[in-house]
Amino acid sequence: MANLNWHEIVHRQVESDVLDYKAPLNWITMPRQAKAKFIRHCLAFANTKGGCIVVGVEEDSAGHPSVYTGLNREQVKSFDPSTVGPFINRHVDPPIDFTIERPLVDGKRFAIFVIKPFSNIPHVCNASIDGELQQGVFYIRTTDASSRPAYRSSELHGIIQRALRNQRELLGRMLRGLLYENHLLGSEDDSKSRFDEERRHAREFFIQRRHVKSNTPTVRLEFTAVPQNYVAEKFSATELKSAASKAINRYYSELFLTPQELRHTYTANTLIRAFIPEKEKLWQFNKSGLCYFTCFIATPEKKLDFAMLKGITFAAVNFIADAYAELNYSDELIQFDTRLYHCNNCSLINPSGEPLPADCSYSGSGITIQVSRSAADWLSGREAHTHTVLRELAERFKVPDGRLAKIKLP
Repeated sequence: MANLNWHEIVHRQVESDVLDYKAPLNWITMPRQAKAKFIRHCLAFANTKGGCIVVGVEEDSAGHPSVYTGLNREQVKSFDPSTVGPFINRHVDPPIDFTIERPLVDGKRFAIFVIKPFSNIPHVCNASIDGELQQGVFYIRTTDASSRPAYRSSELHGIIQRALRNQRELLGRMLRGLLYENHLLGSEDDSKSRFDEERRHAREFFIQRRHVKSNTPTVRLEFTAVPQNYVAEKFSATELKSAASKAINRYYSELFLTPQELRHTYTANTLIRAFIPEKEKLWQFNKSGLCYFTCFIATPEKKLDFAMLKGITFAAVNFIADAYAELNYSDELIQFDTRLYHCNNCSLINPSGEPLPADCSYSGSGITIQVSRSAADWLSGREAHTHTVLRELAERFKVPDGRLAKIKLP
């Protein structure tokens, strides 16, 4: 749970198929019917894509969950996982895998239920409560932020398909463990070191082949996405090319990668690659699942155009979300790294089309921003995650908070 951005979750201001808000409550004094609503939400999230229930956020006059009241000490204490968890799981079968986190955000305490999607078989309600819960019902979470019974044949079919897919993925992991036991690394540190090695090779390939065209200052932008576990030959070149093609045809930017550039990719031993020297950019997809992109951005007078940075970041996040979904990632964490090199004393210009104070510059040697989300979360929250990266970048350049509120994506 350390990888979740609590501030972003609390302040997202919109309910969805992966997020629900509740006003401040005390679990101990809540009536049984109110607790049943929590059970219904937990069932619905677990049977869909997983999600979060944030307790401590009220609605404003327009009905938006944007009043960040938080919980008092007694309310926080009442959401004790050792009592809430057993109560919820007495009414479901099999038990739901969830945690209750109580983070401090902007000086206020919230309770956040973090519910994982089912791993083997879906969850059914096994005990009714006062009309709020119905025994024998499979609840689902819908895109209109409703937690309701699955009553359409397509919805029941979707639950069955997810269960079958989970079983296939479990079998696949077992087979890959046998076939690639010499390549599958057991610890997160080992996986990280192998992915870091692949990133370093990509970086060296690009730097060694760069043709300097002018004396205009530049910064180098780098995006890397890596799954949680390293398997050297997890995908074939054909699978990677197919996933990339489908992703790039849904949304692309000239700054990131275009369908035409993708058609000129070539296959190396362990990857597919598109190297465009005239545009000073490189993209590649390794058979381990690592995705890498880098390019040089001109910064005349040491000024970095935020509008351009915004466009390329949004394109990269869209690509990551769609490509990993095509590769059948769902629950596994995908870490997305954004790095800027050679940006010392650069100023940021043009956020929201407005001029910035003269001191909006960066004084360090480089910037690294890491965001880890499940593949399903990248798919459903691509705009929110793009905003997260852009806000953190702008904060490094000391951009005032008020200037970031109106960031509009392409």
